[in-house]
Amino acid sequence: PLSPSDTSLPLGRIKADDQLALPWLPPFSQKGAPYHRVGIYLLEQKPGAQLDVAKLKELYASRDGFSLKSFRDKFSLTPVGFNMFRTVWDDNTAAVMARHEAAGADVELRPARVHSLKPPVKPRGWEAKRQGPAYRHLWKYTKRIKGLSNARGWTKRR
Repeated sequence: PLSPSDTSLPLGRIKADDQLALPWLPPFSQKGAPYHRVGIYLLEQKPGAQLDVAKLKELYASRDGFSLKSFRDKFSLTPVGFNMFRTVWDDNTAAVMARHEAAGADVELRPARVHSLKPPVKPRGWEAKRQGPAYRHLWKYTKRIKGLSNARGWTKRR
């Protein structure tokens, strides 16, 4: 148990089947995925109360669909601490995943380009009025306009 004098709980000390419902799995993210936010919640049980590990194994055999709120309500636990951090893929992540036999170390996620369904924007204003053949003599000036339109920012003559 945690106490003010013993603030560390190494997961290696938890070995008995009557104390461990699910094995620990290190947080990681897939290659190519954006960073993942991971939360650690510290829940306090009533003094002298023991959690039924067999019931925990039965209810939470799968990691998917876990609800912290229902877990807290079923076992009458009180939240007392919280920490949050981010994980992102680096060169050592594949080794960590292989060491813990986590699937997907060789998978690389690539972003899919999503094209807009909106129609192209029609020209408006000054440009729209002067695109016809009557203004053909002005077209030569549009290539030399300085400023933001040529993607170089506001330019100064030196």
